Amino acid sequence: KSFESREGGFGESLFKILSQAHPSAVVNLELQYRMCPDIMLISNHLFYNNRLKTALPFLEKIQLEIPHLDKLLETEHIEKWLLDLLDPKKRVLFLDTDDLLAFDCQLGDMLSNIEEAEIIVKAK
Repeated sequence: KSFESREGGFGESLFKILSQAHPSAVVNLELQYRMCPDIMLISNHLFYNNRLKTALPFLEKIQLEIPHLDKLLETEHIEKWLLDLLDPKKRVLFLDTDDLLAFDCQLGDMLSNIEEAEIIVKAK
């Protein structure tokens, strides 16, 4: 939040202003329609006290489909981390890139990491 926006009266979000003016209109999110339960798990635990439910049951069964995965898995020199990434049953993975010589660079308000992007491109 910049000083200028606060001075111009934009220091609070419209959502906050409206929810304070009309508290009876505020409800907690209980059903979500976008994420599979594996992805929802973290936010559900940290922010929703495990009250959040998946509204669309088919999201619980959906998996990533990778064309010709069997041929890719036959590759002799495939790295273990990539095998883990390609496992359709693993729907959420965190990759530790701390040991890589891959540094973030900021262009304006955008953050990117060219080295990490090149690793992903090479993995294709």
